[in-house]
Amino acid sequence: MSAYFPYFQPIIDIPSGRIVGYEALARTLDNQGKVCSAGPLFCDPSVSKEMLLEVDRSVRKQAIEQINNMPEGTFLTLNISPEWIQMLKHQDAIPTIDMVLSSGIDPHRIIIEITENEGELESLQRLVEEYRALGMRIAVDDFGAGYSELNRMIALEPDLIKLDMRFFKSAIEGGIANDAIQAIGFMAERIGCDVLCEGVETEQEFNFAVACGATLIQGFLFYPAKASFIPPNASQAQTTALRQSFLELKLEEEKARTNYFKDIMSNVHFLTDLWLGTKSVPSIDSLPHMPEGFIRFYICAKNGDQLSPNYEYYDQQWHQETAYIGYNWSGRPYFHQVLAISDILSRTEVTSRPYRDRASRELFQTIGINLDDRRVLLVDYLYDVD
Repeated sequence: MSAYFPYFQPIIDIPSGRIVGYEALARTLDNQGKVCSAGPLFCDPSVSKEMLLEVDRSVRKQAIEQINNMPEGTFLTLNISPEWIQMLKHQDAIPTIDMVLSSGIDPHRIIIEITENEGELESLQRLVEEYRALGMRIAVDDFGAGYSELNRMIALEPDLIKLDMRFFKSAIEGGIANDAIQAIGFMAERIGCDVLCEGVETEQEFNFAVACGATLIQGFLFYPAKASFIPPNASQAQTTALRQSFLELKLEEEKARTNYFKDIMSNVHFLTDLWLGTKSVPSIDSLPHMPEGFIRFYICAKNGDQLSPNYEYYDQQWHQETAYIGYNWSGRPYFHQVLAISDILSRTEVTSRPYRDRASRELFQTIGINLDDRRVLLVDYLYDVD
């Protein structure tokens, strides 16, 4: 088993810039004696499961034995496949727990990564309870790679979500994958766990990880896996520079978006005044030209029923669409926010979170304005205009 050994890839805490942990990764030597990943071994169908399990446990044991050489306060993450878990009988001792107890290390420094696999959830839950009872934390690895992710989240209640590298990189290109990553960040925030983006190789990927709410990061942008450990503050200067660059980029984006929003709002206020001044439906000819990104407006009753046609703006012209008259939109979260805020505060405007329109697949926001005691004005516009 000495042919297989662990290397350690640093994990950086983005807010502090410090190295706070390491992931243990299996390595071996190639025919030229160079260190390389042992990953291909685990994808080789000619290698028995018993052999793979023996290699896996040997690397895990070697990694645990090195924890005392790690900088104080850092943690170690260990990958465990549900396939190995399924090979354990219910009464069997749990090898990783035995390794930790016999080494005398603090179990709180261990994070167990449950890697992507179809694994049987009841067995996983039992094992997770054993790990947690000892003080270890739990991570869901390769989140987004497949199978029933929500089932795993609910069953395992992880302390950490590690995003699947392929999923993460495809999300940077935008579209639905981008939305899904943003939703994962929001979900992690709601359930109180950290998000770690791995495989980060470029500044663009770093920026995307931060924008998605990741608090931990690892990848070649900082360090590859190494045999030895690094001082915790070694990455601070680099992380500080990356954070500052990210902040400057986001400031420019927000200034542009704020100016765009101001332009939209000036026209929304015109529409508000128009509807406040009349109980009748205004003619299309009375409506002004709108800035790029303006989509439509319409009027709803306080119970959510749409009273007016959709006034659609495209090709620099206004168009009326009557198909949605009578539809009820009370289930939209910003609708009841408009009503609640207008009852409590003098403010009458609420802007929704960005959402993707079902028909156009573009990213929208909606402004809701309380007109009077019976009507609400709703305005849809593009979230971003290049």
